[in-house]
Amino acid sequence: MGSISRESYERILLIKREMERLIREFSGIDTDLMSDSSNVAIPVDIFEVNNEVFIQAEIPGIKKGDVKVFVSRNKVFIEGVKPAKREKANYIWMERPYGTLKRVIELPQACDTRTISAEYKNGILSLKLKRIEERRGEKREIEISFED
Repeated sequence: MGSISRESYERILLIKREMERLIREFSGIDTDLMSDSSNVAIPVDIFEVNNEVFIQAEIPGIKKGDVKVFVSRNKVFIEGVKPAKREKANYIWMERPYGTLKRVIELPQACDTRTISAEYKNGILSLKLKRIEERRGEKREIEISFED
């Protein structure tokens, strides 16, 4: 892979920002959720075991207070910061991401968001939710009382 000049890199970033602006303007897509040099993409696995939904997010190198989890309706929000731990050196290559953490996960099934639990261990943030029966949109017959 060849090197790229700082001027070329800045032009590429300018084009990227303009493309994101156009995407936001014409499609309504939140480009803040797209990965860039200031947003760290959080890879997740979502699976179900015995009526429980598990979300595992890989976020190595964070400390208590660097990340928060919020839940609203059928969405889970993971937000935080992964501080840079850079040596005072002239980097040749840098792949480890640092910056703002942000991920919005739409729950695949109806879950009881009041009983969500979270644990961070060995670089993995694990969330557990109990699956519930979806009641909205369910078709059911309503008995009609008639006056005589």
